[in-house]
Amino acid sequence: MSYHQVVIVGGGMAGLAVADRLVKESAGLQVAIFEPSVKHDYQHIWLMVAGGVIEPKAARRDKATLIPAGATWIQDSVEAFYPGYNSLVTAVGQNISYEYLVVAPGMQVNWDGVVSLRETIGKDGVWSIYSHETAASHGSSCGHSYRGSRCSLSRQG
Repeated sequence: MSYHQVVIVGGGMAGLAVADRLVKESAGLQVAIFEPSVKHDYQHIWLMVAGGVIEPKAARRDKATLIPAGATWIQDSVEAFYPGYNSLVTAVGQNISYEYLVVAPGMQVNWDGVVSLRETIGKDGVWSIYSHETAASHGSSCGHSYRGSRCSLSRQG
């Protein structure tokens, strides 16, 4: 069983901010961030991608470049929590014990939560800003050149 003083589940903005503050304010603290994704999407600016204000690549970074110095990135997700035992189990079956736990898993879009959304997204005017790919495809469907062009949205009916 591996041990870390602080385990942070989730390497999004919240998890990274907590990790950064902890390693800066507590030298030598063992902080581990559990995050399976190799890319980090700045979700709050996807609307700007969809609107053609910025290019899609500006909303995505390599996760490794965002991990605070002094923190350990473990590229795995957590499958089970055992808070009474200060432990958890990862997707690959690794048992981890900790002294403190921060749970900040972020957002996961459930495309199947709306009937036929997965099949129709990106077609016939159906779009979403809730992923890097769909926000970017909306911008291109409006003919954006990423130089201040405009897109008019209307509701038929």
